[in-house]
Amino acid sequence: MRKVDLIIFFLFFTVTLSGQNIQSSKWNVENNSHSIYKGLSNTQITYKGGLVLEANDKVKFGGLSALWVSNDGKKIVAISDYSSKQNFNKENRSCWFRFDLCYDENQNLINANIDKKGQFLDFEREVISGEIESLAWNHNILYISFDEDNKLFSYDINCIKSGEKRCNPLKTFELDNFPKRHNAGIEALTLTQENHLLAIYEKNIGQESREAWLLNPETDSIKKMNYIASLEDIKGATTLQSGDIIILEKTYDGETTFRLSLIKKKDLNSRTIIPDEIITTPKSRLLDNFEGIASYSINGKEYLLLITDDNGDRSKNQKTLLFHFELNLNNN
Repeated sequence: MRKVDLIIFFLFFTVTLSGQNIQSSKWNVENNSHSIYKGLSNTQITYKGGLVLEANDKVKFGGLSALWVSNDGKKIVAISDYSSKQNFNKENRSCWFRFDLCYDENQNLINANIDKKGQFLDFEREVISGEIESLAWNHNILYISFDEDNKLFSYDINCIKSGEKRCNPLKTFELDNFPKRHNAGIEALTLTQENHLLAIYEKNIGQESREAWLLNPETDSIKKMNYIASLEDIKGATTLQSGDIIILEKTYDGETTFRLSLIKKKDLNSRTIIPDEIITTPKSRLLDNFEGIASYSINGKEYLLLITDDNGDRSKNQKTLLFHFELNLNNN
């Protein structure tokens, strides 16, 4: 079979598996003269390609608020927060989508092809009603968190790796002294090198401080902390090979800006965490609602992937963007 025929066959096969035609195209402002493009890189981080993910039926794909990436960066799983709050169809809530990623010889992201699709179930074996906001994982277990809820659910990670259609939970955890603020919850969740869950609350209007927890899933012990934010919302977290942690923050006021900040591993011993800035982007309508973040390392280099929630369950006219970055933190 010719190479072209193999590519056509593979694309048809993945669409048949998922029941959903999702295409990727290059983010259309990648131009060296554009201020937003330039504002995505500095001495600590380099922009390495962006994609727009578009579906033939937007109702069935979007709201991507949490992200997992394989160790080699070639597969991702993005989780939708599509929910019942807007009378959204059950079959489209709490979906996970698995993609194969393609890079060029310089590790620039150039394509994403859908591979599998499934849903997360609750402890009654019903599809979760929605609002899954963040994801953390190790080799065996993945954890998810929700909007306006102090609970975390755990799952066998092989459910997604094997492509099962329905993932059943293993255990639930609860965060104590949990605040109740409208449209807010745990949107930043990551496992530390010690296999503890760092969870950071999304927002606290008018205040820099955000509630944070360090939870030991083996003993259920919890350490309460404060995270000092720079932007309006805390949207994601990922742990690097060094044990340091990157936090994704975002502000939207008609235009979007996002910030990537670094928590040093040693700072997890503190009660108050003040992270270091890696980059804060210029405000722009060309950026979107970045909520998912994940990291991987190959050939001695570390990379980040960021994905946006298009708020499609609220009929918003937004896009699903997938950005790729190379970290250069050792240069500073």
